[in-house]
Amino acid sequence: MAYGTIKHSCNLNSSNWLSGAILAYEFIQKDHTNITERRNAEKGSITKIRNDFQKYLSESEQQLVTHLHKANENYADHAKKIDELKTEKENLFTTWFDPAQKRVAELEETYKEKLKLEEPAKYWNDRAKKLNRLLT
Repeated sequence: MAYGTIKHSCNLNSSNWLSGAILAYEFIQKDHTNITERRNAEKGSITKIRNDFQKYLSESEQQLVTHLHKANENYADHAKKIDELKTEKENLFTTWFDPAQKRVAELEETYKEKLKLEEPAKYWNDRAKKLNRLLT
């Protein structure tokens, strides 16, 4: 009889009504069903899952920190090796470039001297040929 009264006097579309009805049903049935035990078991299961998740999250964070630390060390080692290689190559270039530059300067000077002497030599050679033709 009470059920029929509730059904006709309440708004069935209200979420508050539905929540109240479920709680009333659970209260009435608590001695006859395993709802409370199941709820407690589910709470325990959810708590265990949450604890396991937090444990795995903590372990994952530690692994990430360890990995990042190793990656930073490897990066520092590689950067140091690159700097050493760069310095070595710069030194090799300098030791090659300075003598090469001096050699180029020497060759340029030799070429200039050759040009200075070539024109007068050509002039005197041409003059000698011309004079030989005149004499013969």
